[in-house]
Amino acid sequence: MNRAEFWEAFARTHWEREPLQQAPGGDLLPVDEAAVFDILLACLTPGVQSGVNLTLHTLSEGDVSARATKEVPAPWLPLRTDGSLAGYRDRLVDVAAGRRYCLVVGQVIKNVEHWFAARDFWSGLCNEVGLPWGRIVHTLFLGNYSTTPFGAHDHPAGVFVFPISGRKRMRIWRGAYVRQCADFDPFDYAEHRESSTLLEAGPGGLIYWPSDVWHVAESEEDWTVSLSAGFWDGSARDLALRALGAEQRRPQGSAVRTVDPPRPSGGGEAEVPGVLADVLEALAKECGSSQAEGRLTRLWLRRVTSVGIPNPVPMRANAIPLEEMAAVWNASGYPVRWTVAPEGRTLVAANGWVQGLRVTDVSALTSLLADVNSGRRLEVAALRARVDERLATGELESLLNFLYKSRAIDIERV
Repeated sequence: MNRAEFWEAFARTHWEREPLQQAPGGDLLPVDEAAVFDILLACLTPGVQSGVNLTLHTLSEGDVSARATKEVPAPWLPLRTDGSLAGYRDRLVDVAAGRRYCLVVGQVIKNVEHWFAARDFWSGLCNEVGLPWGRIVHTLFLGNYSTTPFGAHDHPAGVFVFPISGRKRMRIWRGAYVRQCADFDPFDYAEHRESSTLLEAGPGGLIYWPSDVWHVAESEEDWTVSLSAGFWDGSARDLALRALGAEQRRPQGSAVRTVDPPRPSGGGEAEVPGVLADVLEALAKECGSSQAEGRLTRLWLRRVTSVGIPNPVPMRANAIPLEEMAAVWNASGYPVRWTVAPEGRTLVAANGWVQGLRVTDVSALTSLLADVNSGRRLEVAALRARVDERLATGELESLLNFLYKSRAIDIERV
């Protein structure tokens, strides 16, 4: 079964319906111990760590409950000198000094390799169920903990779990069952085990449960590492509120419209979905805002080129002068998207990045982008000759460098 066949079957039989446990053999999200070590180091580099959610839970002998801190002491964090995930694990034996621990590292889609792996993974699902109104969140769980330190819980997300080291065991209950049990204790649920389902997978496998599920990890191993990949629910209204600005609040008594989000399209031109534009218009009137349309357009372009991953791909640092470019081609396998913004500029988007361009000939720009999306190798000299009288040299150079730095194209130098 190829990827497309897997996602078509999964969307029909499991998505938001039934849990799933799958034995090793799948490569839906390529991530192993070496990849996880690289991800951890990328997340903890200067300038990146501020966007990562870190929590350390520790449990000493005799403690009734785990202690949690977001100010994680440096010895608990991975070091490049550890050399590998196994080296990091071995060093933590001394750091833990007999304690049980669980390090939770959230928002880990930071390095280039995992960003594109995540986009490939989620694109398969989004092609079947639509783009998320909410967000995509990847979280690493590492440690020798015997059970989730914060107990059984739920959250509004369909979740895939990929075991990396050791076997992952998840006990789950349907939300309807928990809601009718007044005596359900997230930390002492022995009386409710018979009503649960135990999901289990080893490295190379996966576990999935729908959003309306309570879950808790259980382990008898000395060390486990797993990656949790969550598709968080939301609504068109939630996305529109972001366009209105963080200072905006939902007006009291406002209804939330529930609609299915659109699926990604294969074309290059991208318009804000009508249902989202309608919600924004209504909210703008309620909140007294008149300048949100442009922000929503940019927000949607970021969303449609990143499938809901909250941050864009890490950008290349250096631009290349136009005279040093010999040829360009689409390197990501995904289309560059564009639209004309309300203020008149043409917005071009790739891999979560958006740039506004004022060009002398919009049709020349969009024709060039369509060629980029074709996947063909494009000789820059031929491009320059074709658009010489329609786009200024600086406009072409700015466009190609934006696409290069946002990793939409590769460039062969002269």
